[in-house]
Amino acid sequence: MLMFDLGRKIRVTGNKLSDSGSSRRNLLRSIAATGIMPLVMPALDASAGALGVPTAPDDESRWAKVRAQFAFAQEHVYFNNASLGSPPLPVLNAVAAGYRAFAANPTAAKAEYFESLETAVRPTVARLLGANAGEIVLTRGTSEGLYLLANGMELQPGDEIVTTTHEHPGGLTPWLVRAERSGIVVRQVAIPSPIVSPEQPLEALSRALSPRTKVLFFCHVTRGGLIYPVKELCSLAHSKGIVSAIDGAQAVGALPVDVRELGCDLYATSLHKWTLAPAGNGALYVRADMRPRFRHPFQSSSACPCTAGARDRRAALFLSRSG
Repeated sequence: MLMFDLGRKIRVTGNKLSDSGSSRRNLLRSIAATGIMPLVMPALDASAGALGVPTAPDDESRWAKVRAQFAFAQEHVYFNNASLGSPPLPVLNAVAAGYRAFAANPTAAKAEYFESLETAVRPTVARLLGANAGEIVLTRGTSEGLYLLANGMELQPGDEIVTTTHEHPGGLTPWLVRAERSGIVVRQVAIPSPIVSPEQPLEALSRALSPRTKVLFFCHVTRGGLIYPVKELCSLAHSKGIVSAIDGAQAVGALPVDVRELGCDLYATSLHKWTLAPAGNGALYVRADMRPRFRHPFQSSSACPCTAGARDRRAALFLSRSG
């Protein structure tokens, strides 16, 4: 994948993808440490060992071994991870084993599933993003995370969301829907394409901010491969008391992402694109000090005893009550 880094001209992420590949293996290994997931690890380790060390970038024999780890049709050449990645065969087998476990003993498998989400999956995804487990919401993808993000913010009629003309419809639509329903204002700032320097979006967005602006929303990596100056934009937002919210669909797995280093308040991403997780996996990061201002739609009243069990189970998927 070719990405254009606004801060450092053009960067081909070959060496970064190598780092991300290591992160993917560590992610799978950590998740597989509990529950039914140990079924995947022998195959995963065997697959990694069989690939060996490449002798050169054009080592065709090694690339043939890499291809053999996937379920692609023989004549199919796939280059669209930006839309949906294809998980390796050991991951597919683990998913199938999970469904078999649910069919064999639904009650036990369900309990094991929620326990593994809370004790293994959330902490591992948190480490991948540089966050704490209590700051991670497990979702079915970036789009769901962006809807939770847009609807979880406490906003009043007339409050302003500043975003750009580079946004994916999946990132822009939740704000537009909320504007129709609750009277917030969405302002799209025209950003040139291509961009020749990081100063262009910084200056354009800085000029657009006003005392009414409550959220600065933008994508980490655009569909055209432009890498936004995320850290600088988050710093700009914080200097004015504005929440920074990021669409990270095209970043995680293709680039190392550390949400604390970036300084963002909210960050939504997919795990089924560049990290090659099974379809229907994503995450939303909500910084700890943002939680008093953020309410997800699945919260239930602690005063109702009948919801206590459901609330505890949802803690594995949504923001836990304890940090």
